[in-house]
Amino acid sequence: MSAEFHVPDKWWVSPFNLVPEVRNTFSLPPRVEIHDATLRDGEQTPGVVFSIADKVAIAEKMAEIGVDRIEAGMPAVSDQDFQAIKEIAKLNLPSKIFTFARAMRADIDKSLECGAHGVIVEVPIGYPKLQWQFKWTWEDVLRKSVDVVNYARQRGLYVVYFPYDTTRAREEDLTNLLTDVIHFNRGGGAW
Repeated sequence: MSAEFHVPDKWWVSPFNLVPEVRNTFSLPPRVEIHDATLRDGEQTPGVVFSIADKVAIAEKMAEIGVDRIEAGMPAVSDQDFQAIKEIAKLNLPSKIFTFARAMRADIDKSLECGAHGVIVEVPIGYPKLQWQFKWTWEDVLRKSVDVVNYARQRGLYVVYFPYDTTRAREEDLTNLLTDVIHFNRGGGAW
């Protein structure tokens, strides 16, 4: 990899940041929504474990300061996370409550049981993960994505599609995946 993108043990920058099509069209919308992932991603910090009461209190403070979307956790990861998300959703905060899910219908069902407004559907697309960890092609990711996104949308969830490990994706895999996901879901409203 070129030194322009990667210096071992120091930093790694996605080469997609420097693509002219990306840089030339960058502009902020009139309103930016704040999506906070502290209750899920923040808990992945070594030594950090939130109790149900902690998560509820943090969610209340987030809503109080105007966070638009609270990513409350991943209900499929544990009963405690499931209960915390359910308690937060019952508060009817002004913030929308989102969950994090793998591209599996069972994860979507858990999100619905919690009372979430939306779901972040994660799928791998980095080539090393596909090839060695999952043994999938980008076409496998597409099939799983279309099925789960449609399943969630048909049940009333707002869907944020999150292909991860994109900095290690082959450009053609990422382009094909995103183009085809849009193609298969065109006309069905926002997700």
